[in-house]
Amino acid sequence: MPISNTASNVGDWTFADLDDNARAEFVCGGCYYLAVTLHKLTGYPIYAEIDGDDFIHCWVTDPDGNAIDINGIHNGNWAKTPYSSATPKGSILKYHALDTLDNTDLLEWARDLVLSHPLHFNLR
Repeated sequence: MPISNTASNVGDWTFADLDDNARAEFVCGGCYYLAVTLHKLTGYPIYAEIDGDDFIHCWVTDPDGNAIDINGIHNGNWAKTPYSSATPKGSILKYHALDTLDNTDLLEWARDLVLSHPLHFNLR
């Protein structure tokens, strides 16, 4: 789904580097904030890998069935991270808890990353 990354239709935003620090943050703890940001910009559903009570990782899935997270576009609906096992440890489920975001700085950083690097996140 195309979006325009102009400040006029998404609010003020600041260029953000897609560096090792960003990748570490949005793989280890901040993945939900990035997934919610991508969901709000595109409408793509959020999926999560959940093992029992453990929330492992989450991402959005595009209309072609490919997962998108901080590492970009993956083949298929599983966003494997550098910390993932060879196959998913848990169940991959649609995730809907959009009301649990309390870190506005992390949410703004996620938005800035997506708007700074739209092609990385498959936004044309």
